Amino acid sequence: MPINSNIEVNIDAPKESNSFLWKYFDLHRFIYLLTEKKLFFTRLDKLEDPFEGIATKILRQDAKYANVPLHIKDFKEDIPIKEKRQLINEKKLHNYLREKEIEKSQSEQYVNCWFSSERESMAMWNLYSNSDSVAIKVDFDNIKKVLKISSKTLIPDLGYITLIGKEISYLKLNPFDVSLPKQKLKYTALKKDISFDYEKEYRFLIVTSSLDTQPQYFTLPIDINELKFTVYTHPNMDNWKIENLKKLIAMTDLKIKLEKSSTLLRRTNYS
Repeated sequence: MPINSNIEVNIDAPKESNSFLWKYFDLHRFIYLLTEKKLFFTRLDKLEDPFEGIATKILRQDAKYANVPLHIKDFKEDIPIKEKRQLINEKKLHNYLREKEIEKSQSEQYVNCWFSSERESMAMWNLYSNSDSVAIKVDFDNIKKVLKISSKTLIPDLGYITLIGKEISYLKLNPFDVSLPKQKLKYTALKKDISFDYEKEYRFLIVTSSLDTQPQYFTLPIDINELKFTVYTHPNMDNWKIENLKKLIAMTDLKIKLEKSSTLLRRTNYS
């Protein structure tokens, strides 16, 4: 069955030699994955980073007009009044168009984020989990195959939908580096500030167009057995909790391997 012509799928392999993706879950999100068998895609305007999805051309203009006041009396430069008025009008127009463009960009892009590496990451454990959490490790080729099949479930009559898979580009965005070369990224959601480069993020991205209304989120049904992922428990998870997870997985029809993280940590009080 061919993918609907209104749905484009373009999933690129990570550039580095690693062939695995990791996702770190709290227990409830993991249970959601097991029971609903869906990947959750978050709209960009719902994420913590306010620079998500903002085009670099907008940030460049922000920097250009950063020191331009909105009132003639507040100018420090000794320039003709005509030039001051022109700069004020340019800044007002930029601010108006800026909000419109950002709203459109952030509302049309939805992300599902992974960590790209051969091995697990303590930084990711510390940021996105606690001692009751898990991480899943999946072979990139498996998830690419599964998502290509799953993309057929996206609703084509809502407009044009694109499913992208690509590594994040880390750039100097906050504060913006005015010497940054012009970027050729097709989708603004595929970049983040360089302060996040420790995340080694690989993103699956749903981009919509021509929709009457933008959903709050997307969910994409997946065949978990075809993903063939391994679940790793937090390095500090108690053994009795690991046994609970084994029983939970055994209650499903899913073929999932469960392993305790091999990372050794000194016990910490998480209460």
